[in-house]
Amino acid sequence: MKKINKVFSKSIFAFTLLAIAFSLSAQGIDEDKTVLYMKANVLMESERYDEAVRMYNRILKEDDQYSQAYVMRAKAKYNLGAYKGTKMDIMKYIEQAGVNKEIIRIMADTEYKLNNLKAAKNYIETAIELDPFDGDLYYLSGMIAVDDGRKNDACEHFAIGSSLDHPKCSSKFNSECYGYMVKSRGGTKPPAAPPAAEPEEVASAVDSIETPDLEEVNDIELPEKPKAPEIEVVKEDKVDLNAVQEHKIDEELSVIITNGLGERNIEELPNIFILSSEDGVVAIDLCIDSEGKVFDAQINREKSTIYRSSLTSLAIRKAKEFIFMPSLSAEQCGTLIYKISAQ
Repeated sequence: MKKINKVFSKSIFAFTLLAIAFSLSAQGIDEDKTVLYMKANVLMESERYDEAVRMYNRILKEDDQYSQAYVMRAKAKYNLGAYKGTKMDIMKYIEQAGVNKEIIRIMADTEYKLNNLKAAKNYIETAIELDPFDGDLYYLSGMIAVDDGRKNDACEHFAIGSSLDHPKCSSKFNSECYGYMVKSRGGTKPPAAPPAAEPEEVASAVDSIETPDLEEVNDIELPEKPKAPEIEVVKEDKVDLNAVQEHKIDEELSVIITNGLGERNIEELPNIFILSSEDGVVAIDLCIDSEGKVFDAQINREKSTIYRSSLTSLAIRKAKEFIFMPSLSAEQCGTLIYKISAQ
C-alpha cells in the first residue's frame, strides 16, 4: 500500500512539474507576442509599414486569435495601398471581436478605395450617426459623394467639415465647390461636441448594426447632426488643378507636383534615394498647411504603377519631408508623383 501511495505521489509530482513547465512556456509565448506587437506598433509609428506587416504576420502565424493584430495589420496594408488585404483583415477582426466605431470607419474608407461606393456610403453614414462632430468623416463622405456624382451632397459635407475647422474639407470645398463660400453668420457652427462615449456605450450603439451593409442603427440615442452652413455664390480665384512643376532629383528620379499644388513653390527638397528595377511612378496624395508643411500623405493607387511595399513605404515617408513655401491661403492638397527610370 505504501508502495502504491509512493508511486501515486511521484505521478502527481511529475504531473505538477509538467503543468508548471507548460504554464511557463505559455507565458513566454505570450510575452514574446506582446514584445513583437509592441515592436510592430513602433514600426507603424515610424511609417515603416512594410516591416510592420511582416511583424504582424509573425504574430498571427503564432496566434490567429490575436484580434488587435488584425486591425493594426489592416492599417499598415491600407497605408501601402493593399486595400483588399485591408478588408480581409478587418472582416477577420469582426468575426472575432465584433464591430466598433473605429472598424466602421476603416471599412468605409477601404470600400471607398476599392470603388465600392454603395457599401462605402452605408458605412460612412453609420459612422457619422455615431460621431457627427468628426471632420474626417465629412471629408470621406464628401469624397464618396464626389465619385458617386452627388455634387450637392459633396459640397454640403465639405461645408460641414469646414465649419468644424477640418483643413482637408476646407481645401476640397475650395477646389470642388468653386463659386460657393460658407457664410460667416451666427448659428452656422454646430454646438460643442458632447463628451466622448464610454466603450460600453459605443458597444451598445453598434450591437444593432448589420454588417457589412450597416443599413440602420436601432434603439440608440444619438447626438444631433450638425446642419450644413448656409452658402452663397461668390467670386474668388480658383485653384489651377492642372498646374504642374517638375524637379529632377537625379538621372533615375524626378518629382512632379500637380493636382492643386502645381503653383505652390517648394522651399526645401528632402534627400531622396530610390532604387527600383522597373520604370514607373509612385503617386502620393498629400495636404500641406499654410506654413508649407505636409500634414497628410497617402498612396494614390490609381495613379501609381509600382506597388512594391518597401518602395511605397519609403515614398510616403519622404513625401512628408517636403517643405513648401508659406502661403496666405489655408491648407492645400494635391499629388506628388515620383517618376522612376530604372537603369
